[in-house]
Amino acid sequence: MNTKHTPTPWRVSKTYQGAQGEYETTIQDMDGIRIITVEAWKGDAQEEAESNADFLVLAVNTHDELVAALELAKHYLDISHGLNRTSIAYAQICAALPKAKGE
Repeated sequence: MNTKHTPTPWRVSKTYQGAQGEYETTIQDMDGIRIITVEAWKGDAQEEAESNADFLVLAVNTHDELVAALELAKHYLDISHGLNRTSIAYAQICAALPKAKGE
């Protein structure tokens, strides 16, 4: 992924009810600068907005470590002289890495 994004870690800030009844949860950087607002309108809107924001922050904050772990696992499978290249795990790693890197 070549696009520059707001540096991590990100954090979930607060949830508030908007003027039209929607619930909005903000995601901020560690300096308190708002990155994005997550909105939910239906059902348990407050819980949904907070859960969606938590999920986004978890994905963003763990992304680089997970990519590094997949690259390391692939490297070890590669140097095992191809013995593990037919495994389901190897196939999943090879499919997931380009997606995670935005390729």
